[in-house]
Amino acid sequence: MATYATLNDAIHYEIITPLGEWAHRFNINAIAERLIYWPHDINADGNINLNRSGFRVRTNVDFWKLVEANAL
Repeated sequence: MATYATLNDAIHYEIITPLGEWAHRFNINAIAERLIYWPHDINADGNINLNRSGFRVRTNVDFWKLVEANAL
């Protein structure tokens, strides 16, 4: 599972790249809201480990069904 430092990187690699030249035909922001999230990695002391946090893709979402539902 890839972790991205920026939302733009996650959107580019996980949504725009797979859609290729057809990306403009879909609501990228709506797809990103359902597909990409920021988990907090919390250590034993209860502190957030920022060096292990970042944007990730939800594994329980069917990417292509989400894309189909967000066609423009």
